[in-house]
Amino acid sequence: MMVAVVACMFGAGAILMGAGNRVRQTSATEARALWMKYWMYAGIIGSIMLCALERALLVAALLMVAALCVREALRIRSYASAVWVVVSLGFALMTRNFLTLYLVVAATDAFAQLGGRLLGGPHLCPRLSPGKRVSGALCGIVAGAGMGLLLGLQPGAAIALALAGQAGDLAASKVKRAAGVKDFGNALPGHGGLMDRFDSLWGAAPLGAFLC
Repeated sequence: MMVAVVACMFGAGAILMGAGNRVRQTSATEARALWMKYWMYAGIIGSIMLCALERALLVAALLMVAALCVREALRIRSYASAVWVVVSLGFALMTRNFLTLYLVVAATDAFAQLGGRLLGGPHLCPRLSPGKRVSGALCGIVAGAGMGLLLGLQPGAAIALALAGQAGDLAASKVKRAAGVKDFGNALPGHGGLMDRFDSLWGAAPLGAFLC
């Protein structure tokens, strides 16, 4: 069931990606870079899903990701972000079903980017993140909540996790603007650093500990 839901999510995402490229008349070079970014994200999600099959492996993966995120935060001298990651890691490890939390956040994150790029419209928070759109935020909430419902969460819990994930993303954007950097790092081509990819998870983890 979960694999089918995730496969459908990426199928829908691929359709939105193609539509966004067509609407924006994306060049072939840029389109290749965007598709590479998209499928890399699919690989990250697939890897987390595989790790979740064995609790010890999942814990090891989360510890490694958190350690790299802390390193990136310290690199830009954001000590508060480093503390945030460590605390959120503790909450993430408290979840009964971590994969539900992660997939809700991943769906929110992915469709916020895809929806905003396709639909355009007003910026969500231009001073923090010029690329984020209100349309994208709404698409992300709908996608994340839908994912949560399919995985057995109550509607209120699913929406709350989607909102918390977006709050984590915006918080990370504020940290980057204060530090004068575009990304936390360059570990993931097209994505930035590990912190850029997992900031939504760290934002939603404290809530996920009680809802998942």
